[in-house]
Amino acid sequence: TRMHEKPEMNYINDLRRRGILLEFLALAMETSEARLQSKIIRREYSTEVYIQKAIKFIDMNYATIRVNDIVEYIGFTRSYFTSVFRKQTGISPQEYLLQCRFKNGCRLLKETDYPVQKIAQLVGYEDPLAFSKAFKKYYKISPTVFREQNWTGHSGTV
Repeated sequence: TRMHEKPEMNYINDLRRRGILLEFLALAMETSEARLQSKIIRREYSTEVYIQKAIKFIDMNYATIRVNDIVEYIGFTRSYFTSVFRKQTGISPQEYLLQCRFKNGCRLLKETDYPVQKIAQLVGYEDPLAFSKAFKKYYKISPTVFREQNWTGHSGTV
């Protein structure tokens, strides 16, 4: 309605109408961007902060999560997250998750007398055979042999 307040056709009123139009366009863009931002999590921190949060999330939940859970937690697309994670750590999120599982598996093999089947479950493998195969592929020895070579003498709980 403000555009009709000065209907005379002259240079000053023309500038006034253009200004009002630009103000309207800016408001429309802000509204559109706000709707878009409500659907997409704003990246308010550096990517390094997000990767640190992802690593902490993995370290705390390695036995029960998958890479998609990490991606959802951080709020990036999977491809972008994988790219920035690899850039910062030198490995993929999947590799980091596996390393975390195996590191904790090794600790349990060294410090407890839990059967390999229970350790597999504790580190996120439902199938103990899959855990044993993956462990052997990663370390070039089976979990049983690893335990024999690294047993610290503790028994029972961690």
